[in-house]
Amino acid sequence: MQTIPLIIDVSLSIAQDGNLVYRVLGIDRAEVSAWSNDGISESDALVQGRAIFAVSGGVAVPDAGGYIVIGVDYGGHGHVQVLGEVAVDPVPPPMDAATIAAEVCAGLALPDAWASVLPGAYAGGQAGAILGRLAALNTAAVTQVATSAAGHLTITRALTFEATVSGVDIPGDWVTAIWTLKRAAAEADDAALLRLRTSNPSDDDVDGLQWLHGAALLEPRHAADGRMSVQATAGQIGLWLSDELTATLDEAGGLGWDVKFLDAAGNSRGCRGTADVQLTETWATV
Repeated sequence: MQTIPLIIDVSLSIAQDGNLVYRVLGIDRAEVSAWSNDGISESDALVQGRAIFAVSGGVAVPDAGGYIVIGVDYGGHGHVQVLGEVAVDPVPPPMDAATIAAEVCAGLALPDAWASVLPGAYAGGQAGAILGRLAALNTAAVTQVATSAAGHLTITRALTFEATVSGVDIPGDWVTAIWTLKRAAAEADDAALLRLRTSNPSDDDVDGLQWLHGAALLEPRHAADGRMSVQATAGQIGLWLSDELTATLDEAGGLGWDVKFLDAAGNSRGCRGTADVQLTETWATV
């Protein structure tokens, strides 16, 4: 197993509302270690409403590579909402110090890998001593995971909105996906600015735009004004809103969105992101 240092940067509201957790998946996305908060501690630093957490001692990931999935446990009962994930590369095959030294010295046209004096500013040291120390270094990089990895979305009023969100943890057996845009997570679902739904398999009776400005749809808005596509194997969702729909939105910042996937048994999984609505000079859509 390789040990990967991990720093987690989250909004202050997420840090206050739930417990940060992580789990490890193998390169085949099979679970290696279950959700845990082992070693997670908060830094004293707060930057513009965000909190910094670190995992003491790092996270163990298979040498073959894999994924560290970051989530937040709001209930403390194992119900975890995924915030994002980071891919970890395989450990490169080992190379002994003599081989490294020989390759570097060959590139420098030096005759002896261990006794040759390095040119220029390194004239005071010998290649063997320096390269031997380089070979012993642990080159594992600190990985910082932005929990908005799922995506910040900018919607422009009166322009067609289209975006692809990557890094989404999508269960293979999902049957319903719901995307919701709200002014605040504490708002009731019925107060949502927008809600999109898509089914697996598709269902024209319920898929598309479901909710707008805290109410069921009224003419001239209809379900076809919004849609969501799901690519489970790629971990992506596609979002589309008509310009007639976005023309009804007011300028706003600090919005939040989430997408939730439900299976046939009613179990759910999801992730969150942030959004804003900006204005443009031309509001006409025809």
